[in-house]
Amino acid sequence: MSRKKVLSIFGSARAYPRYEGRNPHTGERVIVRESVALPSSTPPVPDLAVHGSVTFDGEDRLDSITLKSTSPRPAEATDPVLLAATNKVIAALGLEALSGMPPRPMTWKHKATHVVFERDDECFWFELSPAAGLAK
Repeated sequence: MSRKKVLSIFGSARAYPRYEGRNPHTGERVIVRESVALPSSTPPVPDLAVHGSVTFDGEDRLDSITLKSTSPRPAEATDPVLLAATNKVIAALGLEALSGMPPRPMTWKHKATHVVFERDDECFWFELSPAAGLAK
């Protein structure tokens, strides 16, 4: 899907330009690709919203989709709420539910999509990208 098509479908999407700078702690060069924040819909669980954004490759084709929970998480979003929201997103992706929040990143290849799940103490995020070219 092209950048133009995504922006036409989601009229209230917000585009964030590419950013180049330096990490203030390490001094390393940082490049953040242009992204488009999609409008939020109904949260997967009442106490924790999940926000979507997309990035595009150099030819303006959809490159990745990120789904991230609100950060910092609200006080009412306890660990069980975080797990419930994670499992709602996992179910929507057609993957098997987690029994607990994993301490390390997890990856899946589902149909033609590579899915990476990561978390910290405040939130979780899923990165979805085309699985083409991945080692089997």
